[in-house]
Amino acid sequence: QTLWFDLHQRLSDSESTACTYLLLVRDEMTVSHKHLGEFCSSLKQYLKSVAGERDCFHVTAVKLPDGVTFIIYEFWETEEDWKR
Repeated sequence: QTLWFDLHQRLSDSESTACTYLLLVRDEMTVSHKHLGEFCSSLKQYLKSVAGERDCFHVTAVKLPDGVTFIIYEFWETEEDWKR
């Protein structure tokens, strides 16, 4: 899956508080087949919650072809925003 971001637009949208970079957080998880359904349900809730955060530019999850490995990508304004 290919992700496209209009970073130029994002960086020029802000007024005097324009950010000059984005923090990319990448998390990789392997889930047992036994807990896959529960994990997917929790992951959907997590993605919805994080996507609603004001300082999160984008969040997405990718399931790898093995069916049990997931990679989550989060783009944040700053490291402090991500930690919060």
